[in-house]
Amino acid sequence: MNRILTIMLVLASIGIEPHFAQSGILSSQLGYELGYPIRVMIRSNQSDYLSNEAIFDVVNMENESVISGLADKWGKKWESYWWTADLSHLEHQGSYIVKINNKDHVLLTSDIIEVGRNLLWSECIRRWKWPPAP
Repeated sequence: MNRILTIMLVLASIGIEPHFAQSGILSSQLGYELGYPIRVMIRSNQSDYLSNEAIFDVVNMENESVISGLADKWGKKWESYWWTADLSHLEHQGSYIVKINNKDHVLLTSDIIEVGRNLLWSECIRRWKWPPAP
């Protein structure tokens, strides 16, 4: 590990920045309202990170597939390439994980995503109680 850090520091000091794949799934930290549009974004700095056949798979906490579909290429913005996954067909409240599959293997796995009724309101109240404690 120290050798890798040393190499990176040397390269950076002479103006060479190593190019690493930066990819991930972006989702709401509060959660999503059931019955409303639910989308997550997939980001990468590589335009060919996902193929046209890449799919998303939404699984429940028992690792059972609930819905799946194609990841739609959105385009390029902020030096990154973006895809969307539409989870709006979820029918039940609960906790879910999104897996992005490309060419028969899982590339990305999301954090736990909460979906429920009045979830946004209750989470906002829970996190920002008024009046603030002295």
